[in-house]
Amino acid sequence: MFMSVIFFSFTCTYIIFFIQYITVTPCIGPGSIALS
Repeated sequence: MFMSVIFFSFTCTYIIFFIQYITVTPCIGPGSIALS
C-alpha cells in the first residue's frame, strides 16, 4: 500500500514535469533559436 502511494505520487509528478517540458521548452529553447 505504502509503495503504491509513492509510485502514484512519483508518476503524477513525472507527468506534470513532462507537460511543463512540452509547453515551456519550445518557448525557451528551439522556439527562441528559430526566432533569432
